[in-house]
Amino acid sequence: MLPLPVRMASQLGVQAPLSPKSSALSDHCLVNSPLKPGAAASHQPASSHNTSCEHSKESENLLVVSPYTERGHLLDLNTLDKPDQLLAKALVEMTPIRDDYATAPYIEAFNWDRIIETLRGLAAAENYDWQHHLFYIVVFRSQLPPTTDRVQLGLMDVKVHVEATKNGGLLK
Repeated sequence: MLPLPVRMASQLGVQAPLSPKSSALSDHCLVNSPLKPGAAASHQPASSHNTSCEHSKESENLLVVSPYTERGHLLDLNTLDKPDQLLAKALVEMTPIRDDYATAPYIEAFNWDRIIETLRGLAAAENYDWQHHLFYIVVFRSQLPPTTDRVQLGLMDVKVHVEATKNGGLLK
């Protein structure tokens, strides 16, 4: 695991105060199949024709943090403290900025400047006085042999993601 203090912004050249961004989240009920493989949750297609989801006060606090949009995969923001809530919301903006993101150095592979900008905007919009908070990143660099059963691997990934979401700490 790599520690990721929010102060990483200075390493990324994000120096000046940034204006607040909208803290509105897309309604997870509006995410509809087919999903874009490999695309960030923020870039999945939306549709107002999905009626499989009931709206409630509880559903307003659920965040799509992966390509999986079923209930067990959604992050319940009520289970997180404020810094984790804000980072989870900011990470919805996470997208690769290089074609070789799977093998590139992690700090160079994603749009960290946009994530930090969004995080600052969310904190400002909620009048949250950011203090020191430590986050960890786990980078998976799997190498699959050609004989891998990708269907079985996909099914296992779905189950593992539900379990990780249920047990807490998984923000993206």
